Amino acid sequence: MSDYLPEEVIIQILHNLPVKSLIKCTSVCKLWHSLIKNPNFISAQIAKTSSINIKSNPNPLLLSHFDDNQYSLGFDNQEFKDYMPLHFPFKSDARYFQAVAVGYSNGLLCLCDRRETLSRYKDKFILWNPSIRKSFTLPQPNFSLAICYLCNDFVGFGFDSNANDYKLFRMIMHLDDCGKIQEPKIQIEIYSLNLNLWKIITGNAPTCWIEKQMVNRCPLQNAAYVNNALHWIAYYSNDSTDDHGSLFRYFILVFDLKDEVFREIMLPNSMTMSGAFRHHVKVFGDSSIGVFDIAPHLCWTDIWVMKEYGVAESWVNLPKVGDQKMGILRVLGFKKNGEVILEFGSGQSSASIPYAFVDTYLESLALFDKGNVVKKKSSKERHILSGRVKFYSVLSLN
Repeated sequence: MSDYLPEEVIIQILHNLPVKSLIKCTSVCKLWHSLIKNPNFISAQIAKTSSINIKSNPNPLLLSHFDDNQYSLGFDNQEFKDYMPLHFPFKSDARYFQAVAVGYSNGLLCLCDRRETLSRYKDKFILWNPSIRKSFTLPQPNFSLAICYLCNDFVGFGFDSNANDYKLFRMIMHLDDCGKIQEPKIQIEIYSLNLNLWKIITGNAPTCWIEKQMVNRCPLQNAAYVNNALHWIAYYSNDSTDDHGSLFRYFILVFDLKDEVFREIMLPNSMTMSGAFRHHVKVFGDSSIGVFDIAPHLCWTDIWVMKEYGVAESWVNLPKVGDQKMGILRVLGFKKNGEVILEFGSGQSSASIPYAFVDTYLESLALFDKGNVVKKKSSKERHILSGRVKFYSVLSLN
């Protein structure tokens, strides 16, 4: 075919093939192999796959399970009981922590394997694309986190569309020796996949605090990635109580992966003065964010979504969701069509909740031109799970 068709026509044909077929096509001839492994082709394939209409072609959800290194694909049914396990090819060196997901972008999952030494944590970051069974281990970061309640670290993984580069953001915050709330001491570094190195960022550190929220018993604080930026719930400490009697002012801290600068997005007024441990920021749709405010008794949640990203006046309050009879409630995020994914537990402990990470699964060629092949194939067997996850259609932005 390569002798009869122009290269541009071949590329157009290949762009319409699914990932598994593209991988097989690399064995047809040297030209096809070269075309498919070209970074520009990989980027175009990801863009095309991401733009597929989600209503006519719903993607499964990528699930990370609590307490073990298990990942699976959850298929689109109302009670979320149908799923297929993915082969997890890595073994953790950690004694207490396991490899946990810290971010997902364009079919590429970023994992952290945290190992505890005498006085510090030693982190190993891995990029994994389960759809093409390839992985890539990042070089060791410049900074390590001390094993101390006065220190927190915050991570975020995403794609810089300007540089066509995947980046991993890492920030370590230190309290003073007395644990007082004051301007934190900050260390920031960013990893670039294109350059395969960590870069230390200086002179651009925020003066706020990010609320610590445990993730699978691992003190990594993940970010919500959308619009080339990472998002966390953060707060400033006031010298004295304000007019509302609060010592803190809460907002969304944003780090732009393109410009590598921080900025802020204001929360709805009802969330500005309440405790950050109740707030969770998640990706909403393809280009905005939503915030959940979970009630103290953990049986319902208040939901706000940003109709126009970055515009504080565009926050819209959606109906509360929850079920007191179902027990503990946890917000896992939004589906691409706007439905809320909630998880209920029958007990009064977070250990009864099976999922630690949820995102929309995307088959892509990300990492196809680099990394190591994972030999064992994913399981084809689908299972029926006694579901605790339910979808709620609460979207009403008109």
